[in-house]
Amino acid sequence: MQCKNCQTEFNFLDKELAFYRQHDLSLPQICPVCRQLYRYASRNEINLYPRQCSACHKDIIAMYSADKPYLAYCSDCYWGDNWDRLDYGIDYDPAKSVFEHLKQLHAVTPHLASRVIQSQNSDYNNSASHDKDCYLSFRTHYSEGVFYSYWAIENRDSVDCFKITKSELLYQCVDCHQSYHCQYCLNCQNCLDCMGCVDCRNCQSCYLSSNLRNQKYVYQNQQLNQAEYEKLVQPFYTREAEKSFQQKYQAVIDGAFYAATNKINSPGCVGDNLLNCKDCYGSFEVIGSESSFFVLDALSVKDSVDVYSAGLKTEITNVYNSWGISNGAANIVASYDLQEGVSDAEYCQHCYASHDIFGCVNLRHHAFCIFNKQYSEEEYFRIKNKIVAKMKVEGIYGVFPPPEYSLFGYNESPAAFYHPMTKEEVLARGWQWREVDKKEFQPSDFILPNDIRETTDEVTKKIITCVECGRNYKIIKEELAFYRRMFLPAPDRCFYCRHGERLKLRNPFRLRRAVCAKCGGEMDTAFPVETKKRIYCEECYRKEIY
Repeated sequence: MQCKNCQTEFNFLDKELAFYRQHDLSLPQICPVCRQLYRYASRNEINLYPRQCSACHKDIIAMYSADKPYLAYCSDCYWGDNWDRLDYGIDYDPAKSVFEHLKQLHAVTPHLASRVIQSQNSDYNNSASHDKDCYLSFRTHYSEGVFYSYWAIENRDSVDCFKITKSELLYQCVDCHQSYHCQYCLNCQNCLDCMGCVDCRNCQSCYLSSNLRNQKYVYQNQQLNQAEYEKLVQPFYTREAEKSFQQKYQAVIDGAFYAATNKINSPGCVGDNLLNCKDCYGSFEVIGSESSFFVLDALSVKDSVDVYSAGLKTEITNVYNSWGISNGAANIVASYDLQEGVSDAEYCQHCYASHDIFGCVNLRHHAFCIFNKQYSEEEYFRIKNKIVAKMKVEGIYGVFPPPEYSLFGYNESPAAFYHPMTKEEVLARGWQWREVDKKEFQPSDFILPNDIRETTDEVTKKIITCVECGRNYKIIKEELAFYRRMFLPAPDRCFYCRHGERLKLRNPFRLRRAVCAKCGGEMDTAFPVETKKRIYCEECYRKEIY
């Protein structure tokens, strides 16, 4: 088929078609990449704004900017019992699309200001749960003392990281797991006291090295003894020293060799960065999943298609074209942010602990509701089947709400990172764009000290201007304590610029055909075509490593 959005040719797999038939879904008319784009564009992950709670009027931090026409409740007001979610219910109107009904509901229904759930002292976050003392961290769960990080699960006292798990005292680490006291490491596991390392496993006290296994006191891929190593390795203290190190670290990244795809204990899978998966196709950044297609950035997903940012500790099943589905959810269609065991939900958003709901927004502990209106079980299925039958005739049953119905501007969403477009291109498609708030870019006469040893507590009282984009930011006292502990200079760039740099270290969520740099054989890889890195097929990679 030819994608109706980008005109790319794409095909359906037999097992994929069987899934659509089994769930009686309309065949997608756009390719998997464009389907994912719709899901990206519907969420705001890392942009937070000051505003007032629409209920109690106290000052809060929200993912909805104050100029948006939505009610945003603080956590206490949202989870409280002072409002009834069914008060906002609307009747089904056959003349309107499901998307128009949802737009109408979003305009009047209170929303949780930011998705921070069961967390302590972690208000300046989003898409986070079960955290303590975390700050400006996103998609962070079961963590404590994590700052300026994205996708962090079960971590402590770490700053400026991207996708880390079960680790402590990490700084500027990407794709690192079960590690301790590491700085500037990429794709490392079970490492201790390492700096500037790439693709290392079970290593200790290694510096600016790559492709190591079970090594200790290795300096720039040369074996040293402890005394020799410790004499050469010194803390940064100053930004000049850190920037000099960053250049050497980039040389390590460029000089390392890489497996075409990273799959560990994942038989029958096609994709990249898969761990303990089985029979997953077109999937990336997935752990513990089975019999699923086009799953991105998820854990414990089974028998599902087109899923993004889903799962956590309890398996989810039979999910289609959705994101943010977790905690045992099942039988979900074209929905997002459904948790606490939601089941049999279609076209629902921000719902919790509910079942048999259609087109509902912000429900909690309800059943047999359509567009936030309560029905008897018999009446629910009668109306729902009528709506679904109409959508099937139109060929859109299972289609995710298009970006024009997003609650956020395109440039506020992950789509801006993965599929960058200009403002003019976005508006030409009829999608939304949020203008930059000039108040966020005020000049500052404060000069950030170059050396952490000369950085006093006074810095925590100052507004700093990012040297790259001009955005204002602050250094909080807990963050300053971390830099002092790790002998690191305070950063002169804002979180958003630092996050953008870390994002560049990661591959796109798609495969292409390539040639092994070692044997010349053909292979699939997620590394982009313009890469200058040495990419090896699995056989050659293993021979070099072991």
